[in-house]
Amino acid sequence: MNAQTWLIVLRAVLWIGMCLTAIGTVGSQWLSVIVQKGKEAAAAAKQDTLIAQNDKLQKDLAERDRQVNQLLRSGRYRPLAAREGLVQGLKGLEIKGLNEIVVSDWNTNDNGKRIASDLVTLLVAAGIDAKRGFSKNTYPSQPGRPYIEADSNTMSVASKLGQALEPFIRTPFEYRSPLSFREGAICVVIYGAPSFNEDGSVEFD
Repeated sequence: MNAQTWLIVLRAVLWIGMCLTAIGTVGSQWLSVIVQKGKEAAAAAKQDTLIAQNDKLQKDLAERDRQVNQLLRSGRYRPLAAREGLVQGLKGLEIKGLNEIVVSDWNTNDNGKRIASDLVTLLVAAGIDAKRGFSKNTYPSQPGRPYIEADSNTMSVASKLGQALEPFIRTPFEYRSPLSFREGAICVVIYGAPSFNEDGSVEFD
């Protein structure tokens, strides 16, 4: 081959080399981008996993604290601090045509039974005729919610009584008018597991 041919061949080889170099550079950069995106995706997924685990841990700790606090509150009986104020409030009730108030307990623990007895003591101290007894119409109520039974004509008095007891029993009462319920009678049913607040008031779970 003459010199001109060798020059052409040399130029072709150089051009092919340059093309291969450019392709290699682009390929290397493309691969680097893919690897970097893969690392970023893995890091993001790991971060999402850590966030989810942290959220779950926080919820578990909050639930554990709630359970421990409930155990502490429910395990120790606390006398009501504002007993005198509650008695004065009960004395202010206008109760007319009422034959009796029976305080019962159902599906509760020893503290719940003691609350029922304390309630009778408070009512008697306010000059209201009350006694411990049992409801003949007991049936499942809303979970952890005490209730008051009365006939339809006495329900307004029962509602006043429930409102007057709010400083002692913080969980709102459920009100019922069972069929054939004795007229002029009220039955307060302590139902559920009580938890005591610092002032001795109770809530039911």
